Amino acid sequence: MWQSAAQVPVRREQKLEAINLLEDVMDTSSATFLACGAFFALSFVTIWAFWFAERLRGASAPHV
Repeated sequence: MWQSAAQVPVRREQKLEAINLLEDVMDTSSATFLACGAFFALSFVTIWAFWFAERLRGASAPHV
């Protein structure tokens, strides 16, 4: 039940390793979140660009 003094630093090191692992995961997830947001924004920009190009072509352009 009782822990010796030699085991306490080992548990702290394990806890620090777990915290570092979680920080790495959060860094990866934030980069992924930003990439998804960028793709989302780019998709709307692309849709708007095609809509604008169709509007500039006018009614006389052939509709595909």
